[in-house]
Amino acid sequence: MGLSACNDDERARAWGGLAEIGTGGPVGQLEAILLNGDVELRALAARALGKSREATAIPALQAAIRDRNPIVRAEAVAALRSLGAD
Repeated sequence: MGLSACNDDERARAWGGLAEIGTGGPVGQLEAILLNGDVELRALAARALGKSREATAIPALQAAIRDRNPIVRAEAVAALRSLGAD
């Protein structure tokens, strides 16, 4: 079963776990959630992207610093810093 078949709480827990362990993970899916998920999921996606060590995530994180939610913006800034892209 993929994450698309899960409810929002299950997806949040899954992505939160991914953010906690910091694996490279499915960067493209995280970028999509960063742009289109609900607030909690967008914030978790930004955090996971920061821990992914994938420079390809930088453009999506740069876009997220203009998110309408301050929590998502803060997570995006922190992620960019952790990727060395102040």
